[in-house]
Amino acid sequence: MSFMYAQLAQWQSVPFTLERSQVQSLHCARFFSMKTKPFLYKTYLQIISNSVSSRLFRNSYMKIGRKTVDILENGNLSCAFYVSSLLSLFSTFRLLKTPPHGTVTGTIKDMKSSGWYEIKKLKPGAILLWEEKKFRDEYAKKYHKHLGFYIGNKEAISNSSKYGTPIRHPVAFGDTGSKKFRKIEKIFWHRALNT
Repeated sequence: MSFMYAQLAQWQSVPFTLERSQVQSLHCARFFSMKTKPFLYKTYLQIISNSVSSRLFRNSYMKIGRKTVDILENGNLSCAFYVSSLLSLFSTFRLLKTPPHGTVTGTIKDMKSSGWYEIKKLKPGAILLWEEKKFRDEYAKKYHKHLGFYIGNKEAISNSSKYGTPIRHPVAFGDTGSKKFRKIEKIFWHRALNT
């Protein structure tokens, strides 16, 4: 006899069943008899934190003429793909309408149409848009804006072009006036994160 736990399955958007013996062996019987509700904000923050050093967001290939091109350049240009990929994990909450994006412009456009709005003060989980910076890239323009997540304590997580993976770093990348400093242009928030 299968035990369907519908509320969490609905949240995950996939069917999920456990045999009663599995539930008992996991010592979760009490959990399943209780009314459950996903805690989006805490899960969202933990997934962002867990993404650090992941190589998952390094590559996305397109056909350009007869050439197959990695438009993310092995992680050099992965910030938008990283942010939009994580938002896509929460499709039930409609944090993003379409699959992951390869550009900051496309990600911001989709975010705005999905209910993200600008706020003035930093909040853990907010999405940050940093000013343009010159980058080495072969197929696109030389200046790029940057996206990432604010995680609190004046820290952010965003994709590093140097390492090709998400990293934890100071929210402005460095002190005002330093070579690494990068100004935050916009801070975005979604009301679904208030729950």
